[in-house]
Amino acid sequence: LGLLIFLGLAFGFDLDLPHWLVILALFGLGATAGPVQPINAELAVEVTYPADETSIEAVQQLCGNLFSALLVPICERAAKIDFDVLPGIGPAEDIRGDSLVLVLLTFVTCLYYTTFSAPLKRSDFDNQAKGTSA
Repeated sequence: LGLLIFLGLAFGFDLDLPHWLVILALFGLGATAGPVQPINAELAVEVTYPADETSIEAVQQLCGNLFSALLVPICERAAKIDFDVLPGIGPAEDIRGDSLVLVLLTFVTCLYYTTFSAPLKRSDFDNQAKGTSA
């Protein structure tokens, strides 16, 4: 989350960062955000058991792609808006609206996943099966 905010603010402020720092931040972002999709797929399968795993993952992928496609025009419009950061306090810097949309989306997603609480039906079934066979 910190790397995303760092890159978003650096892009919004139009900072001239060293290439190695940008590459390092992108690698860090990829290493931390990359595993989210498989974890999300496992969670979807856990809470929808006994539904077919392939169907659940296909629906999840389709919905993710649809949401991404819907987010493009929203970010295009938001990119036309500049917000002043700390007006009158420091140098005249601004951040574009599309960066703020993505940062807000990241915060909302983190909040949702940290408060998510649903019965893990597949794990419950596996635990019951182990208890009856033992």
